[in-house]
Amino acid sequence: MILLYLENSSKLLSVKREEALPALKSQVLEIFSKINSIENAVLGLFVDASMEIRIQSYNKYIWKVEVMDLLNYKMFLYYYSTQRVQQLIQDIFKV
Repeated sequence: MILLYLENSSKLLSVKREEALPALKSQVLEIFSKINSIENAVLGLFVDASMEIRIQSYNKYIWKVEVMDLLNYKMFLYYYSTQRVQQLIQDIFKV
């Protein structure tokens, strides 16, 4: 199961990390397409309670993606294009 949370500085549109909600692939892709316009927004995904992925805008063209392996206490940091992040989201839902 994929759970989604959304953090931002304005708190106008926010789902707390502790209150993450189940999400469909189409919902995650739709939210991802809009977070670039929300200042300091972070899109977070929990994947089967074993992995957490945090996506945030790094600059106009690049996204910072943090992948946390919650079972082994490891973190990986990536910088991806918009297309690569969309593919990552689609791949998550294939599993």
